[in-house]
Amino acid sequence: MITNSCENEVQQLRLALEAAHVGIWDWNVLTNEITWSSVHEQLFGLELGTFERTYEAFDACVHPMDREGVKLAVNYARQKRQNYHHEFRVVWLDGSIHWVEGKGRFFYDETGLAVRMIGAVMDVSERVQAQAALREEAIERQQASQILQASLKELADIKFALDQSSILAITDLKGTITYVNNKFCEISKYSRAELLGQNHRIINSGAHPTPFFQQMWKTITSGQVWKGEIKNRAKDGTYYWVDTTIVPLLDNHLQPYQYVAIRTDITSRKRIESALQKAKDELEMRVVERTSELIGVNAQLQSELEERQRTQEALKRLSHQNELILNSMGEGLCGLDKSGKITFVNPAAAKLLGYLVTELIGQPIDIILPPGKSDETPYTLTDCPIYESIRDASVHQVTHEVFWRKNGTSFPVEYVSTPIQEQGAVMGAVVTFKDITDRQIMERMKDEFISVVSHELRTPLTSIHGSLGMLASRLLDPCSARGKRLLEIAVDSTDRLVRLINDILDIERIESGKVMMEKQVCNAADLMTSALELMQTMAQQYGVNLSISPVSVGLYADSDRLIQTLTNLLSNAIKFSPSGSTVWLTAERQGDVILFKVRDRGRGIPADKLETIFERFQQVDSSDSRNHEGTGLGLAICRSIVQQHSGRIWAQSQLGLGSTFYFTLPILVYDEKSRNSARI
Repeated sequence: MITNSCENEVQQLRLALEAAHVGIWDWNVLTNEITWSSVHEQLFGLELGTFERTYEAFDACVHPMDREGVKLAVNYARQKRQNYHHEFRVVWLDGSIHWVEGKGRFFYDETGLAVRMIGAVMDVSERVQAQAALREEAIERQQASQILQASLKELADIKFALDQSSILAITDLKGTITYVNNKFCEISKYSRAELLGQNHRIINSGAHPTPFFQQMWKTITSGQVWKGEIKNRAKDGTYYWVDTTIVPLLDNHLQPYQYVAIRTDITSRKRIESALQKAKDELEMRVVERTSELIGVNAQLQSELEERQRTQEALKRLSHQNELILNSMGEGLCGLDKSGKITFVNPAAAKLLGYLVTELIGQPIDIILPPGKSDETPYTLTDCPIYESIRDASVHQVTHEVFWRKNGTSFPVEYVSTPIQEQGAVMGAVVTFKDITDRQIMERMKDEFISVVSHELRTPLTSIHGSLGMLASRLLDPCSARGKRLLEIAVDSTDRLVRLINDILDIERIESGKVMMEKQVCNAADLMTSALELMQTMAQQYGVNLSISPVSVGLYADSDRLIQTLTNLLSNAIKFSPSGSTVWLTAERQGDVILFKVRDRGRGIPADKLETIFERFQQVDSSDSRNHEGTGLGLAICRSIVQQHSGRIWAQSQLGLGSTFYFTLPILVYDEKSRNSARI
């Protein structure tokens, strides 16, 4: 049975879908009839109630270039028994084009034939436009990357040239050596392993006073280039001279973050300097020229480094934008490292799990996983699809799992675990998940509704089948008294089946808004009188008297639907009243509303049933539908009609003393504007 809370949840879900601007469709494949929600019609640019309810009418709204794709996607989902998911364009009546995303699911009968498809549609025009912008941005990013790669290659070429011609070393801010080229190792007689991590004191010859180096450090720490000749000592104790240029590399704040020392071996020059003055002058000229060249190279290198920094800043901005996109996702997203610890989590995931984002970072993914499998067997890490993605780079989609919140509660999810790979090596995994609680509730409500409807349809069909079967077997003469009785049973069951189907269709159309209330100015007294006249024959058949106390007030309502409500309530009162008793139909004005009452002297209704009787297929006694020819939908229809008129309906009863059904409607206020509308 569908409970009152379930009905409320259905109503809440329907309101939520309308608020989210999500349209719903229901396609009867056998009859080709399609039912759209009002939001669906709006998304396709149609006025409410104008959709012709066929697949051809739907196809006519689809952009001509997308029709074949939609058809292929629908047929593929039907043949493969998979969920339908497709994006396409629709053309509105004003000629504008809009992108929509459709999702749906086929339902099949026991022979495997697709008989029904239910789904939802939403506008994704903004997302498609955003994706196009992202693609353009990706192209620009690729072009920037190509420029960066070219710059890096050019930088590598320059480095190679320097390695071939100069003694090169790089240190950090503290003077610790982080890089030396082969020429540095050759002249110092130290291996690269012996030099890295040391400072230049390892080759200090002691030939220069302390102020010499203090001045050098003062120059380079202020961001200036230092040049000088330094006498160093090699590992074997020999001495050598180098002409040195130390270039500080500056960050965005013009502060040094490392130093590049470019040296030239001038040992030979120093040895013959005193004897060959002319050669010295020439050599100094060459040094000046070489220094000028190196300054030019350094300037070019600095320019390229600055360009690289600008590119890196652009990449950082792009990375930040991607992070903003991930943070705005509605689904939960967790990034894991190779050990299964959480390295990234978006706000949606933290909210679903009841944690702060900072609380999840560094935690193992195990804290949200269930302690055991769905069959209650122990859950080891080797069985977990998430760890399998990290272990063997496989992608896993899990449709039924439970995640645990911080407060110890759990909720059903479906998730996809995708490995993060870099150059063929698995670096971790990304887990995207969403809460499927609402979907499971809807599926359960659907199953319960189908079960109830199947039971209610099966009962009259069984009677019809039994009666006609007896007659078809020729064991009874159709003209005999018993044969005529069987025919009467079959006819009565057929009538009940027709009433049941009509009531089901009626309440569905009313609640879904597909039946518009044809409201007009009418008089409450006229409605009460018409309803009483319609029920006189039935009252006489049951031996029940009808009493009416009409009140003449104006209403703005659908008169046919209100008469249907009154006759439903009168019919119930008559059927459950003893012969010779009276059923009263009265009304009274209460402020700006009118209160209708239908009172009987029947057996009464238990207190715990006074709310549930307005639900579908709810009756006081399970035998009522057979003894009183009811469908169990009459009061549900009454409630829907009253609510469509902004009214309220309820019941009061005492066992053995009878029941009274009440409902209210707003009274029409006759101001000048409404009187003019009434005349029109």
